[in-house]
Amino acid sequence: MKRRDFLKYSLNVLIALNFGCSLKGLVGEGEKVALIYGTKYGSTRDTAAWIQEGLEGNAALMNVEEMDFGETVSRYDSFIAGSGVWIDGIHKKLKEFLKSHSTQLQERVLGSFVVCGSQDTTEGGRKRIGGYLRQISSPLGYQPAAKRFFGGRIIVEQLTDSDREALETFYSKFLNQELHSWDRTDKYKAVKYGKELEQVIEKYSVRT
Repeated sequence: MKRRDFLKYSLNVLIALNFGCSLKGLVGEGEKVALIYGTKYGSTRDTAAWIQEGLEGNAALMNVEEMDFGETVSRYDSFIAGSGVWIDGIHKKLKEFLKSHSTQLQERVLGSFVVCGSQDTTEGGRKRIGGYLRQISSPLGYQPAAKRFFGGRIIVEQLTDSDREALETFYSKFLNQELHSWDRTDKYKAVKYGKELEQVIEKYSVRT
């Protein structure tokens, strides 16, 4: 940073602190954030949209199935990665994106989240949630600064035959109950997470 630019930046920060203003707008100006999600039946898409709302729209919402990996990595500065969870774990395309571009994504994925049926009220549920989140962090080789899990949604009538059969087996074998529709999506929790991510992105912008 040139001396003149540094002095200008320092003066702006000093003014903000003296008048109790937020540093938002003074740091990370022009910072481009991609909020990438993988979804199958839509609950993760809805959750990602609510997170974007918490970020006050300051992130591009991107379906991992519809984006160009190389272009996305080169175009955006920071990333938030999230996925719904199925029998075999997180979205395969998201795994592929994180693994194939892990070098370019170093320290740039600031948040990760999963949308799943597991709950953190039992030890088994917490272990499953932790395992899903590790499927995002493992290809990167580090833990993003802000991790979160959200409840998902199942509408039995919308399931494919293969998904319904697999879930019926899971419910019977592990939960000792019949498969049924439910909705644990939580807009308030997702928006709140978006606001927390906003602070993480600010801190990252100051650091870099």
